[in-house]
Amino acid sequence: MHPVFGSLIDRLDWPLAFVITGSATALLAIAWLACATDRPEDSSQPQLRSASDLKEQPLKTLLAHGYEPLRNRGTNSVSEHASVFAESSRRRTLLLLTLSYSAVGYFQYLFFYWLHYYFDSVLHMDKAESRYFAGLPSLAMAACMPIGGWLTDRAVRWRGDVVGPTIVPKFGMIVSALFLMCGIVSTDRVWVVACFTAALGVLGLCEASFWTAAVNLSQQRGGTSAAIMNTGGNGIGLLAPMITPWLGTHLGWKWGLSVGAIVAVLGGLCWFGIKPREDARD
Repeated sequence: MHPVFGSLIDRLDWPLAFVITGSATALLAIAWLACATDRPEDSSQPQLRSASDLKEQPLKTLLAHGYEPLRNRGTNSVSEHASVFAESSRRRTLLLLTLSYSAVGYFQYLFFYWLHYYFDSVLHMDKAESRYFAGLPSLAMAACMPIGGWLTDRAVRWRGDVVGPTIVPKFGMIVSALFLMCGIVSTDRVWVVACFTAALGVLGLCEASFWTAAVNLSQQRGGTSAAIMNTGGNGIGLLAPMITPWLGTHLGWKWGLSVGAIVAVLGGLCWFGIKPREDARD
């Protein structure tokens, strides 16, 4: 939060401010490890130690937890081709999912690293004002994340498992880009702050769809899919702190921020090729 961290820097200087915020993050990680860690014995999913265990588990129970029956593996060429196609489809979907989340990362890092500077040095806001206003979009994003999960659930009930999970990110990322552009072209600081806050808030609505799609895509290997997606999001996101000031210096800060809007639109378009639930089933 910009006002809190800025106040710590003013009072204690930046090295101690980093120590305090880092310590708070470490305590949060310890609390999460202690309270949220699950173990294999806590899982309700049947643990199959050998092939004979398949006979001991009811078929409906196994299918409910994602276990596929073994049907003529190695002898049914149609099944083999279908499996190859499904695997190829999953890889394409994971690639699109990673590219789209890379756009999310770029958009978020643009706000995290340069919004305070834009308010302070480009729009010439007061120091306290710029810190406060720069923190509002991050709060909006955090508040909208659970709302996005609820909207995604509603969309699934409305349009089913294949199309439903894609509706929020398809349109949310494009609407985020529109809000960002409105903030860029606006001349009134109230509208600038409001549009930027709405831009990151609407982007927060999309987070749940990304993570559920990544996990559903590979089912038992969902953690790996989510890790690949998140690596792309942070890796490409790190380009925003470097590209934005370069564009701001050479082409103007409006161009520097506008690239973020373009990236968000491209990320939203990726979702038109993503079918997470369908691809997860071979």
